Amino acid sequence: MEQVAFMDVEDTGIDLVLSFALTTEGDGIRSLILMRTPKYEPFLDESERGVQVSMEGEFDEDPMMLRTLSVFDKSVTIKTDRGVYDLDLRHVDHEDISVMKELIAKMNFDHRFHVEES
Repeated sequence: MEQVAFMDVEDTGIDLVLSFALTTEGDGIRSLILMRTPKYEPFLDESERGVQVSMEGEFDEDPMMLRTLSVFDKSVTIKTDRGVYDLDLRHVDHEDISVMKELIAKMNFDHRFHVEES
């Protein structure tokens, strides 16, 4: 399980972005980003619509797409079409987790991915 140092939620009116700053060995941080741009999705192929997931340091021509997001009291599991990320939210306060849940609901306006909550 990867430790989340902090997270950021952005709703610019065009982009919906959920960023997790994950601690690495030493004092390093790498980012796991979930992003959706509903305004421009009508111009995309059906397979490209939804929440794209990217992990800093992992590169691929095709973006990973979010399939399931499980939110528990102090953890999140993100399942994509190519992998799973288990995140520890012990250092994130409850208010930030509530804001995250609101953004997740907004990102899932068309039920493109499955959400599990406890």
